[in-house]
Amino acid sequence: MKRLLFGTTCLAVLWLSSCVVPFPLEEEEAQTFNPPRFRRDYCLPGYTLSVVVDSIENETIKMVVEDLDINEGIEFRIFKDYYQCASTTDPSNCHMKLITEGEIPPTGSEIDSEYGRYVRTYTYPLKKSLLCSSAAGDTLGSSHIIEVVITDAFLRDANIWPYWRKSIGDSDVWTFRVECVSGFKSKPFNDVDDPDLDLQNDGEDSEENH
Repeated sequence: MKRLLFGTTCLAVLWLSSCVVPFPLEEEEAQTFNPPRFRRDYCLPGYTLSVVVDSIENETIKMVVEDLDINEGIEFRIFKDYYQCASTTDPSNCHMKLITEGEIPPTGSEIDSEYGRYVRTYTYPLKKSLLCSSAAGDTLGSSHIIEVVITDAFLRDANIWPYWRKSIGDSDVWTFRVECVSGFKSKPFNDVDDPDLDLQNDGEDSEENH
């Protein structure tokens, strides 16, 4: 009898220990930390942007970003030619590659937009003079690589590589190219200022009048 009771008890313990009842996770628990990411197909400009040197106008860029954290803002920084920086470079020199920064505001609620459920759109007026400037040595034909970096939060210590763009969590980068162009239009051939040509035309007109 004791042996029978012992065997029955062992079976009961084994049965209880092998049965794991799964509890459904709440939606917020199932969504682990999710860094923001660009929906590059919808971001503007596309691969290349033409900018007039020393233009006083703004270029509106369009960021389309997906992020599950709808109640939190998304920090962004825009760099020009950051590839020229290296881990051996003085951090202050890399800081010169940072042309502007800001934050994409939270939505506060799910937006079932044309781009997706957790996608937010943000337009930002970027000064064209920051992209192409004669003071920076830009001329007709100069080009630059622009990188827009987004993250939940950038690290405040700028002395850690990559300088000025190290983030606490993961980050995402959207890249496009800027081509610097001239804002002056050449005159048509007939409109060229030529005093000799004007005198010749005046002579022809006087002969016709006689």
